[in-house]
Amino acid sequence: MRFGVRKPSIKKSVKARTTGRAKRAVKKAVIPGYGKKGIGWVKNPQKAAYNKVYNKTSVGVSDVLKSSNSSKSSTENNLPYETLNMSFLPWYKKTGWTIFFLIVFFPIGIFLMWSQMSWNKNCKIIVTCIYPIMYLLSFVTTSKFISVVCFIMIVLSLLANKKGTK
Repeated sequence: MRFGVRKPSIKKSVKARTTGRAKRAVKKAVIPGYGKKGIGWVKNPQKAAYNKVYNKTSVGVSDVLKSSNSSKSSTENNLPYETLNMSFLPWYKKTGWTIFFLIVFFPIGIFLMWSQMSWNKNCKIIVTCIYPIMYLLSFVTTSKFISVVCFIMIVLSLLANKKGTK
């Protein structure tokens, strides 16, 4: 039993890549259970157990190169963002960063909100309308009251969005 990195075989890798789809289709039509998951355990349990342990305890050179080139899994592109762990999402697709930019530098925040967030459309419209009004009012008045009221309205619209999506 080998542990660690497996020795690459060019002959076997070429053969695996050139085995045609037609050949597999013929085998699937002729041999019942060909290509089905778990058939190896039925046909030859000793070989299946050996292969299971071998694949768990060793790693191929291509696996090492793939993991060093890309840190994200290939299934991430196939899953909706709600099912992914938040740590795998890029920063611009996280709700916290969008809200941060809405507060600190609203043009970027509005762009991120409309392009990356799956918020309710009404919430997006409300936030888009409130921010320019709040910005203009900050020049006209020196009262902090209006800014606080606008901020509370934005937070309430975001909370309403969260309740509406559940």
